[in-house]
Amino acid sequence: MSASENPDSHFKYNVIISDPQRKRKEETGETFISYSISIRTDNPKYYSHSDLVASDDLFSIDNTIVTRKRYSDFLILNQFLKIDFPLINIPKLPSKNNYSIKKIYNSKTSNNTHYNDNVDATGSKENIITSKNSNAELDDDFLLKRLYSLELYLNILVNHYCLQEYALLITFMTNDEEWNILKNTIQFTKENIHNGNNTEEEISDYLMNVFKKPNKEFKEIKEIKMKLERLVYNLNKILKDSMKLNKIQELIIKDFSNLQKFKYDIIAQDKQNLKNFDKSNAEKEFSEFQNNIKSTKILLTNFHKFEKYENLNNLQNTINYLKQLFDLIKLLDYKQLDLESLQDILNKMQIEKKKYENSNPEKFKKNEIKLRKLETELQDCNEQVVTIFQIILKESENIEMIKNLQLKKIFKELALKKVEFYSGMSKVWGS
Repeated sequence: MSASENPDSHFKYNVIISDPQRKRKEETGETFISYSISIRTDNPKYYSHSDLVASDDLFSIDNTIVTRKRYSDFLILNQFLKIDFPLINIPKLPSKNNYSIKKIYNSKTSNNTHYNDNVDATGSKENIITSKNSNAELDDDFLLKRLYSLELYLNILVNHYCLQEYALLITFMTNDEEWNILKNTIQFTKENIHNGNNTEEEISDYLMNVFKKPNKEFKEIKEIKMKLERLVYNLNKILKDSMKLNKIQELIIKDFSNLQKFKYDIIAQDKQNLKNFDKSNAEKEFSEFQNNIKSTKILLTNFHKFEKYENLNNLQNTINYLKQLFDLIKLLDYKQLDLESLQDILNKMQIEKKKYENSNPEKFKKNEIKLRKLETELQDCNEQVVTIFQIILKESENIEMIKNLQLKKIFKELALKKVEFYSGMSKVWGS
């Protein structure tokens, strides 16, 4: 992943997730997958608990902090983020899919696997399950998509203007021991982590029956919304066309597989009719042709896997992240409707209060008390509208920055893969 720079902080970050390993807790028999997280940055706060020193060179191995986390750690971090930053646009985590994980374990934990004892940071004994074929796990759709989704998730967090120096995120990224102590002291139940309603879901449920629009919309919000709609529409078109192309690649790979099975054979009658027929030379040329077909299939398969697992997955996740801003805009609409409704009630009560000013002192006094409460409520609601409005403006700027970083990365890597593919094709068939 290329280095990225946040213009607000002037710090650069490079996060890579790799090396998924299956582990088994000896005490419980629980099996799970953990991931290696590598971060390189010139932000010194990320090195406060490390012997390493921040460096401007994001490609230096000496500047790399490596930790290892499992999916449940990401869920806990996500829970903290939504509690501490309820209005910030937190990217979505890939979904939890126990069935896919069990399928991997059942199919790959066999005679070809062996166990290595290991002790984790909490003192529990673990077995690392490794395969003789170290790339076996990376052939699985589920694992690859999750890996790239988690990598995108962390890169968005560390580049976010408000989240990048969040203490819990820094601990998560830099220190396994401290993170394990922290998560064990927090009373998170499985229901909280896996099934609990997060802020985003609560906001969505809250908006389910809201169909009205406020009488007055902010000009800046309208512009953000229009720009975001155009961007998401165009990216969805690119995604749709790319998915079609990926399906065509699958069909071509199958055709190459069938072509490889084709046998060279010339019947005797044809051999007699051909003058100066050199069987050995023809067989040699056909053998070279078959080798070229095989090499082409390998090149196309590698390009197809990149497209399917990394490129399309990252593009889809980026679109989903951009679309999340719509929820915040809807929340602003809802609060504005609240404000308009409160203002209408206040106006009616003021008219009613005047009615009783001389005729009924008791009712007049009660109305006055209600009006004060309503004015306080109106003021609070107005402050919420202003706060959400300001957050949307700031989030919009951040999304613009994230969009530029991620789309630049996605299309740059796609271009490099295409160059690699066509260079390989030129070597195979050029001679």
